[in-house]
Amino acid sequence: AQNGSISKVNPSGVDHSMVDNGFDSAGASFFSPLEMDPNNNQVVLAGGGENNGTQTFFRVYRTTNGGLTWASEGPALPRHVMAMSIAPSNSSIYYVGTNTNNVRLWRVTGTGSTWTPIEWAGIPNREIRDLEVAPSDANRVVVAFDGFGGGNVFRTTNAGTTWEDIGRAPHGNPTLPPGISATPLPDVPVEAIVIDPVYPNTIWAGTDLGVYRTIDGGVNWHKFGHLLPNAGIRDLALSPTAGGTGRLMAATHGRGVWELFVGNDECADATTITDGTLAGTTRGATADGASTCVGDNGGPSVWYEYVATCDGILRADTCGSNFDTLV
Repeated sequence: AQNGSISKVNPSGVDHSMVDNGFDSAGASFFSPLEMDPNNNQVVLAGGGENNGTQTFFRVYRTTNGGLTWASEGPALPRHVMAMSIAPSNSSIYYVGTNTNNVRLWRVTGTGSTWTPIEWAGIPNREIRDLEVAPSDANRVVVAFDGFGGGNVFRTTNAGTTWEDIGRAPHGNPTLPPGISATPLPDVPVEAIVIDPVYPNTIWAGTDLGVYRTIDGGVNWHKFGHLLPNAGIRDLALSPTAGGTGRLMAATHGRGVWELFVGNDECADATTITDGTLAGTTRGATADGASTCVGDNGGPSVWYEYVATCDGILRADTCGSNFDTLV
């Protein structure tokens, strides 16, 4: 949807038709958010508005029949609706984010009947660009912000009572100075967020400098996606498969849509390297669920864990190995 113009594409991807009966685009943002119920593909939320002739209001609309008809729900909002996320574990709960205003985030329960504003100290005075509810916990939400000069990714685990800045704060590492992450996100706008459905500490962030990923809940962020253009990411979508693997789709600004393989990096049974040297092919390894712990080419991998000392050298001899090697 763009500027509130909603189209539905048929399964072949060839034809599309307008499905906006009852939807008012008067208050829609340029990138109008659409959110499909993960438990019912006939239910979709859309950010729009209404104009009474003298004033424009901003609203959330719902369809329960795949877009044939729409109806607004909830109160008139003070600003444009920028992002929405329905809780996969409970479709009657969803969150709504808007652009600049004193209140920019709402928790909605009762399938649209009860709207609770969420406020917290330290919220960036910038618009919300995306938000994501964890697949198995309706109280765990990650919010992404636009702009520069402060944290752009925040997380709550208690439905908004308290928040953590997981993009730049010393989350999980109290020895670091305040405001410093072990490996923080770059100070750029974050446009998209995806939470892994199996491992909630694995989060992908689509930024103006590409995709970044954390596998430890925000302690460390690293650039993700070999050969992915260094372009702004406008949206992310994960198509998961069993065991924490799947495909991550990234829509870029002007560089097309890309698909990346994602594997299960939380291989808890990986063999620990203690002496700084590991030689051979897979000697002494534990293949932690070889069918699910996979490498970038989709094949099985064997994982090793090594905790580096302050000085010294780790030597990994992969001569003769038929596995991908990632250090």
